Amino acid sequence: MISQFLLALGTLSATGVVASPLNTRSGDPSKLYHGLTSHAVIPFAHGSDFGDSGLHLRVTVNGKHARRNATVDTGSTAFLVGGLNYPNFNATVASLQKQGVKLSHEYLSSSGNVYSGYLKNVTVHFLDATPKNTTAFLEALLVTDMVKCNNYNSTIGGACPDSQINKTAPFCHNNCEQMYMGVGFGRSADGQSDFTPANNAFLQVDHIGGKHVNKTTFVPGYTITRNAITVGIAQANSADYKLVKLNHTDSGLPLDWQEVTGSVSITQPGSETARPAVLGQFLLDTGVTKSFLDLPPSSGITKSQSLLDGTTVSIVFGEIDSGKAARVATYSYTVGKEPNGPTSHTDKGDISFAHNRVLPDSQSLAFVNTGVHFYRTNDILFDAKNGYWGVRKHKVTYA
Repeated sequence: MISQFLLALGTLSATGVVASPLNTRSGDPSKLYHGLTSHAVIPFAHGSDFGDSGLHLRVTVNGKHARRNATVDTGSTAFLVGGLNYPNFNATVASLQKQGVKLSHEYLSSSGNVYSGYLKNVTVHFLDATPKNTTAFLEALLVTDMVKCNNYNSTIGGACPDSQINKTAPFCHNNCEQMYMGVGFGRSADGQSDFTPANNAFLQVDHIGGKHVNKTTFVPGYTITRNAITVGIAQANSADYKLVKLNHTDSGLPLDWQEVTGSVSITQPGSETARPAVLGQFLLDTGVTKSFLDLPPSSGITKSQSLLDGTTVSIVFGEIDSGKAARVATYSYTVGKEPNGPTSHTDKGDISFAHNRVLPDSQSLAFVNTGVHFYRTNDILFDAKNGYWGVRKHKVTYA
């Protein structure tokens, strides 16, 4: 059960979202992907209830079978590989250090962990893919150290200062077990500036069925459905999605996009009228089980708090133009109400406030991380080539 939702500090300027040309908006998948066939289906290693257990895939890295399945996280970008999952790890790290390769770092705001290590090109083999022999070639972060950082400054980045390391929290040094596949987009501002689409395994697929992908007909991207990940957007896996046009980041990279846009409104328990809708950006995060909101005062929420059970959060997904969000698709959830889907556990628990205030500027964009429960009722599509994010209701409903 989702019991509380955190209002956390964040700043997203309304000027950061640029309206996309009208003729490129709300694409039609039946036209965009007509006749395209290049894709591979990768089932989850142990299924998923889209709860605490997370999403996992069976992979090898440079031929070595991992000690654990790879966690799929749409809230981050880097592919993290600990030393226990990489062949000849110590010798490889020593060679990279001798070559003068600099340390890179990734911060995950949901856990407060900072991962440090060296970037290295690797081949990832998706063991359960259909067709077989589906692989990706990408830069992974070979993790040498992991610490929990009490007050990480994501605008500066880098390593966690010694004074901020939580000495009582779990850590690792050279014997790390991470196998963490960050596949999100629009995450560079959240302590992940060292990483780009080049570090996203789903966007760097180079072989499907043992054959090189054809760059002219292969659309880099993926879908997440009830039972599987599909890499490559094609006619067969794109039907019925409602597509929202994304905005480019300022990186200049062709596959680099900002988070999906729209608006959000809050309805308090006992009220039949929603608070004013505010424009925002949204993260559909498979890596967390709670929902987190950053809201400006114009939302009607004037203090940081856990939203009360019975509060309804209503989201409209769509392109922003002239101060309004197009209504392409909608999603809502009620705090304290179990999301649709199977329930083998509860997620009820306290949330500690990380930042106890709302956004200071009424003109700031809201930010909502829906958490993984979004996927209990919805499939998503991310087209990194053309810049579209899509959503549809599950093709197969839960029993």
